[in-house]
Amino acid sequence: MATTTATPTVEAKATLRYLGTSPTKVRPLLNLIRGISVEHAERILQLTPRGAGDDVLKLLESAVANAANLHAVEPEELFVKVCFADEGPTRSHGRPRARGRFFKTRKRSTHITIVVARYNEAELELRRRNAESSSAPVAASRRSRTERVKKSRAAAAGHDHDHDHDHAEEIAADASIDEAEEPTTEATEAIDGEETE
Repeated sequence: MATTTATPTVEAKATLRYLGTSPTKVRPLLNLIRGISVEHAERILQLTPRGAGDDVLKLLESAVANAANLHAVEPEELFVKVCFADEGPTRSHGRPRARGRFFKTRKRSTHITIVVARYNEAELELRRRNAESSSAPVAASRRSRTERVKKSRAAAAGHDHDHDHDHAEEIAADASIDEAEEPTTEATEAIDGEETE
């Protein structure tokens, strides 16, 4: 009897409880980001005009941070696997009105859960190829920038100062230039003699 071993999926979860917003206002946002990459979801949440967008964005960033801390996964490799909003407790408030009436106001709350997961290896390879083919110059510039940063950090670790030349040579060169520019005493006497005549 053959046993199938499934590759373990890397997942991380973040939960926000008792958010003072109705679930009906949060669920359309969660429908927008469900199943897409984390980068794309963050852009959508940053640009949304809905009031709950900032809270959902913070929760998504928390889930990404959990994945990075627990499993050492880069944000580019993650997507929003599951997200849902459950109804929390409703507080009943109200205000007195005319003729002895009392109008009730329901203050609703929401529990939000977001689960991010890592793409499988085939999907990651496909996304890398698509990114490089669609924006090859951008990918090349990112790689070259990464290499420059690594070189500069390695150079900074090896030196005490920010640049890699010797100050003694500069001081000697400046002194020789100053000596060449200063006029001799004979030349200054000759110039003074010409001015007096």
